[in-house]
Amino acid sequence: PDLLKVAEDSNAAVSGASFKALGELAGIGEMPMLLGALMKAKDTEPAENALSAVCARLNRPVAANVAIQKAVYGDLPNGPSADVTAKLSELVKASPTVQVSNKNFGDPAGGRVKRMRVEYTVNGVPDKKTVRENDTLEFTATAVPPELVDALCAPLAQAPVPAKLALLRVLRSAGGPKALAAVRGALSDANAEIKETAQRTLCDWQTADALPDVMQIAKTATDKKFKILALRGQLRLIPIQDASDDQKLASLKEAMALIERDEERRLALAALGGVPTADSLELVMPYLSAGNLKGEASIAAVAISAKIVGRCPALVAKAMQQVTISDPKLAQQAKRLLAQAKKATPKK
Repeated sequence: PDLLKVAEDSNAAVSGASFKALGELAGIGEMPMLLGALMKAKDTEPAENALSAVCARLNRPVAANVAIQKAVYGDLPNGPSADVTAKLSELVKASPTVQVSNKNFGDPAGGRVKRMRVEYTVNGVPDKKTVRENDTLEFTATAVPPELVDALCAPLAQAPVPAKLALLRVLRSAGGPKALAAVRGALSDANAEIKETAQRTLCDWQTADALPDVMQIAKTATDKKFKILALRGQLRLIPIQDASDDQKLASLKEAMALIERDEERRLALAALGGVPTADSLELVMPYLSAGNLKGEASIAAVAISAKIVGRCPALVAKAMQQVTISDPKLAQQAKRLLAQAKKATPKK
C-alpha cells in the first residue's frame, strides 16, 4: 500500500521506482489498486511494465502439449551426430522429463562427450535448448492464473485510451484464450490508436491460436506496415500450429501470395524448410536460382530433402543439383543426399 501511494508521486523518478518495486512484489490481491494507479497515471509505461512483471512472476506450471520439431544428438556442433527427433518425440509422450543418454538415443560419437540440440514447442510456444550428455531435458509450460487475466480484462471497457493501450500490451504477456479474445475485441474499436495497438499485439502473439486473426490482418490491412507485421507473424505461427503438413503448406502458400519483399520471402523459405513434403520442395526450387534468395532456398531444400529422399528421390536429386551452399557441413549433407537420391532413382 505504501508503494502504491508513492506511485502517484509527481516526481517521475520516484514514481517509476515505486512501480518497479510493485512489479517485484504485487500479487493478485493488489491488482485492483495497481490497475487503479494505471488508470490515473500520466505516463503509463512504468505501470505497464509493473503489470507485465507481475504476469511473468505469477506464471504457474500447467499441463503441456509438447511437439518436438527437431532433435540432434552427438558431438555437436561439427562432429558425428544423429537425428533423434522421432525417438525424443516418443519419449516425451510418456514423460515430460527425459534423460539425454546413450541408453535412450544410442551412441553416434563413441568416446566423445555428446550434447543434444532440440527445437520444440510447448503449448504452441516455440523454444530451443542444448544440453550435455547425462543431463535431463524437462518440457514444462506455465500460464498466468485465470483470476489475473480476469483482473486485467475487467477495466478495459472503461479505461482511458492510454491505459487501454497499456492493458492490451500486457494481455499479450498474460496470454491465453480470454486475453486473446479481449485483444481481438479491440480490433473493432472506433479509436484508431486502440485498433492499431490491438493489431500489433495480435501480430506479436506467441501462440498459434492467434493465427486466424493474423492471417485476416495480412489480407485486409491497408497500412503497409501492418501488412508486413501480420505476414511476419503469420510465417512465425504457421510452423508451430497443431496441423498437418498439408495444412501448413496451404497456409504458407496463402501467405506467400501476399508477400512483396525479400525479407518476408526469406522467412517463408525458412518456414517451408520445416514442412517435409514434395510439394514444399517444389515450392522452394524456383528460388534456388534467385540470386538474393538462393542461400535461404538451398538451406530449406536440404532440410526438406533429408526427410523425403526415400520417397521422392528423383525430385531430391534435381533439387540437390541446384543448391548453392557455403556452409561446409550443410554442403556435405547436400552431397550425401544427392548420392542417396541418385542411387534410389529407378534407371530408365
